[in-house]
Amino acid sequence: MKPTRTLFLLASEKDLRFLENDGPGKGLYQIDDDKIAADLPAAYSDREGLEQAAPGEAVSGFEPHTAIADITRDAAARDAIAHLEKIWSTGRFDRIILTAEPQLLGDLRKHLPKALKPAVMAEMHKDLVRTPLDDLPKHFADVIDL
Repeated sequence: MKPTRTLFLLASEKDLRFLENDGPGKGLYQIDDDKIAADLPAAYSDREGLEQAAPGEAVSGFEPHTAIADITRDAAARDAIAHLEKIWSTGRFDRIILTAEPQLLGDLRKHLPKALKPAVMAEMHKDLVRTPLDDLPKHFADVIDL
């Protein structure tokens, strides 16, 4: 019998991790994050932009129509979903588990393609990106048998 392979996306506004589980009792292991990190922007700015003026004129901040935090979170969610799609397209996985803080999880849902929605078996409102790999199984104990 073929094992059910689960892809885990752990996202925050600044970091991204992908983990894999090959079935009950197999534990979690990290998917090569060097390739992911190379594709991510260095950081998203959380500062307002500057209005450009002619040389010698004053330069001032502007009030964006959308809060900077919302723009940053939305951009992080778009990048996370793009990477998720890329990994999912390998055909190695059967289901997906998403984890992120609540607002980012909402943005992940918003950008998740319809084709991937049925594959999402669980969502967790937790930021686990910086949690050591050995500590992660206890966070998923109610969701999946690792």
